[in-house]
Amino acid sequence: GGGDGNGGHKPSQPLGDLAAADEEEEGDDEDEDEDEEEDGEYEDEEEEEGGEGDGAGAPAASKAAAAAVSADAKAIFSVGAVRATGLPSGVGIPSKADLFADLNCRAGATISRAGLAEDLRTLLATDLFEHVDAKVKAAGKKGSGSGPARYDVEFVFSERAYAPLRSFSVRSRLPGGSVSIPPEVTDRVMRDVPALAAASSSSPSPSTASPPPLGTRELAAIKHLVDGWYARKGHVFSSVVGYEGLDSGDVTALVQEGRVAQVRVTPVDDAGRKTKGYVRPGLVAAELPFRSGEPYSALDAARAAPAVFALGLHDMCQVAPDAARGGGRAAAAGGVDVMVWVREKPRQTADLELEWQVAPGASGKPALVALAPGGSLTLEDRALLGTADTASASLTAANLLSPAEDIGFRVEWRRPGVAPRGPGKPFGAALGVAAFNSRRLSPVFTPGPGGEEVPPIFLDRIGAKVALTQRYARASHASFGLVLEQVAARDEQGELAPSGTRQLASGVMSPTGPPTTLSGTGTDVNAFLQAALVRDTTWDARGATLGGRDALTVEQGVPGLGTARAGAYNRAVLSLTRFLPLAFLPLPPARVVAGEPVPSPPASLVLHAKAGAAVGDLPTYAAFPVGGPHSVRGFNLGELGVGRRFAEAAVEARVPVKGATGFVFGEWGSGLGSGGSVPGDPTSFYRRPGSGASVGAGVKAGPVRFEWARDAGTGTGSGWVRYGERF
Repeated sequence: GGGDGNGGHKPSQPLGDLAAADEEEEGDDEDEDEDEEEDGEYEDEEEEEGGEGDGAGAPAASKAAAAAVSADAKAIFSVGAVRATGLPSGVGIPSKADLFADLNCRAGATISRAGLAEDLRTLLATDLFEHVDAKVKAAGKKGSGSGPARYDVEFVFSERAYAPLRSFSVRSRLPGGSVSIPPEVTDRVMRDVPALAAASSSSPSPSTASPPPLGTRELAAIKHLVDGWYARKGHVFSSVVGYEGLDSGDVTALVQEGRVAQVRVTPVDDAGRKTKGYVRPGLVAAELPFRSGEPYSALDAARAAPAVFALGLHDMCQVAPDAARGGGRAAAAGGVDVMVWVREKPRQTADLELEWQVAPGASGKPALVALAPGGSLTLEDRALLGTADTASASLTAANLLSPAEDIGFRVEWRRPGVAPRGPGKPFGAALGVAAFNSRRLSPVFTPGPGGEEVPPIFLDRIGAKVALTQRYARASHASFGLVLEQVAARDEQGELAPSGTRQLASGVMSPTGPPTTLSGTGTDVNAFLQAALVRDTTWDARGATLGGRDALTVEQGVPGLGTARAGAYNRAVLSLTRFLPLAFLPLPPARVVAGEPVPSPPASLVLHAKAGAAVGDLPTYAAFPVGGPHSVRGFNLGELGVGRRFAEAAVEARVPVKGATGFVFGEWGSGLGSGGSVPGDPTSFYRRPGSGASVGAGVKAGPVRFEWARDAGTGTGSGWVRYGERF
């Protein structure tokens, strides 16, 4: 049988013209007379279907077999093999599997004549074919079973030929609807499709022949170009649905673009049940990249979770588009409802951390510095006064049993969404205000390798900071802020220390060491602008970090807002890190956790470089220290020297080992000979080399790193226990 589904095209052959060859051989004159009567009944029904029947010259047994299938629209038969003849191939042309995926006629299925006619209309609706006919052939001799007879079905395709392409445009299939296809796509269609038509034409002299007509391959190529642009943009609900002007050559592709109808934000609990959250859904929706009336994009869906997490109020986000939701006019117009499920973090939290410091004792073995623990207490409210503002406060002390001796604090308020999104800025900016107080051991007043102990200098800082942070991706961001602070240098007794000291050969403490502050009094008041740009493309590969991370930080003092001459300086630091997979190393066997195999992380290579420079009136505490756990491992912080300039390089190879990670590393750092330009030349005063290198190895188990490092200059080694990541 044949169907056209387009009102004007007749099938090339009636269904009754084809049947099994073995049944044809078994026909006789008596059967032929009977079959002709049956065929008359079949032809009447074929005309009802919209096809064209012509039984002249058809084998009698063939007509009998077809009549058995076609005598009643409700009559059913079993499908044997399904074949396709004349189906063209090329870029954008659906394959047999794609075309037949949604048909009723499938091998082993049981269908009726009406179902077969429906399949023909479905195939013709693609506008790719002039005719689609179905040839039915008995699949062997009919048995005596009670089930339906079994027939093979062959679909025969004939390509359409339209007028040569003169112009091309794209418009929405909906009256007044807009499209997002850019002009470069239509320009490419006009450039590539005529060339494809000429290449597939059989004209012997293309230069003199008339332009070749459009056919199935050319229409498929147009659809491929337009739908390909949609796919690259993530517009998964947008596609070409038809054409106009094929007979004139002024072709218009009709597209349906799935546009966002509405965005629904729903808070859920740990079990996934809908709950009432403390964050207004409108606040979350404002941070999402979806906008009503704009085409839905899967790329926006991928950016939705980082945008939600940037608020700092949620720990889970899932996005599900629903193109059929709502039905009616919205569904017919290609409307897409975007469902966003979020799980909120606890609104109020309190965290207590305890720590005990360990240092080499008199015998050189590790020992506790004090029995009393140090630590921190952090309080946080993530919905201050019912808004999305976050307030936090933390207290730290080296001795929690007597915190008044050494206490630091940080109070911070943060408001997300203070600046709108824009091109290249998928996330809104956040405003943060903080007040702080801290005490740190200065790395400037430190002895060199093997040197005698130096009286330590502690830096007390108290101040405030206001900053605007703009996120660009999951971990990439830019920030700009103003810092006001007071810096006081104090000795072990808590008294102001205008300068550092060291023990002379006579045993007397030198009173004329490097100055601790720019003012020379032991106290500075500073004001400086601080800008940072971080590009982070790292990702987790089964526990191994891969990707890249770059960071640039610039500080510019503000003259007139602090100590005399303070502010006339500029300080910049650039850091580049790459985490590369070592694909040539075999992976260890998968570990079994809770009865399930867990693949091992890949081996990786870390390449790191860091450099910085400063100009102007730089205080000693703002100079760059060389050496330390995040500079050159195997040395104390600043043990190699301090300078106005510095450069560092490191390489580390990581290999998974039985649930942990083994690593070897080599590191180098130098003050680039700039130690003498730091006030008081602390590098020379404390007999530090100014540069150094180390090699070592270690094991990382969870967040703890056990390292052994060897000084590449002296050959001495030491062991260290560190917490957290080196890079």
